[in-house]
Amino acid sequence: MAALLLVAAFLSGTAALAAEVVWFRSLGRGVGTTAEALAVVSAPVLGGRGIGAALSARLAPTHKNPLRAAAWCETVAGALIFLSPLVLAYVPDAHLAVLHLLRLQPSASSWPAAVVALPILVIPTAFLGATLPFLVRGALKDVRRAGRATGWLYGINTLGAATGVWLATWHLLPVFGETSSLRLAASGNLLAALLLVIAEGASRAATTEAGAAAATDSAARTDAL
Repeated sequence: MAALLLVAAFLSGTAALAAEVVWFRSLGRGVGTTAEALAVVSAPVLGGRGIGAALSARLAPTHKNPLRAAAWCETVAGALIFLSPLVLAYVPDAHLAVLHLLRLQPSASSWPAAVVALPILVIPTAFLGATLPFLVRGALKDVRRAGRATGWLYGINTLGAATGVWLATWHLLPVFGETSSLRLAASGNLLAALLLVIAEGASRAATTEAGAAAATDSAARTDAL
């Protein structure tokens, strides 16, 4: 089961950062590629992940099926990433509409782009951020090994994130373009969700087997007495 969780963490990180690279590329056509525009795109992405992680960190300690919750987060994030090209196509027009509404010139400031980027990026990235606390809770069986489990999962997830940036920048975008790259990233989230469901089933089966073995052992001792 531990191997499944590590692979899921890697895939989650890879898919998340690959999608973020493509999002920035796509949104750049509507809001520009200046440092200010980069901040406008990065803030909703990082903020969404932080919000998701904070919420799931409160729920994970008492959740009955944290791995299933992590799988749901990956599934929803994957679905939203898969559908995001449909929304991104309207970003340039939406950005111009906001500028017109506020009576601003496109070159004056990029901050109105946040009005456009916020709902597009915050929701899927919140689900992406929510995955890891549930994943850590599902992997944690012994409090004494909490640091090791957390370190491995966060480390592998970060390695996956770096891989996602590399893949999206030098391989996915040049070969497949934006829409297909986002859908490939979404497939990574969905594959991670599938692995988490399998891991959750294996964990439940192991718990049931251990309980049955303990019950059998207890009955044998009672008969011996």
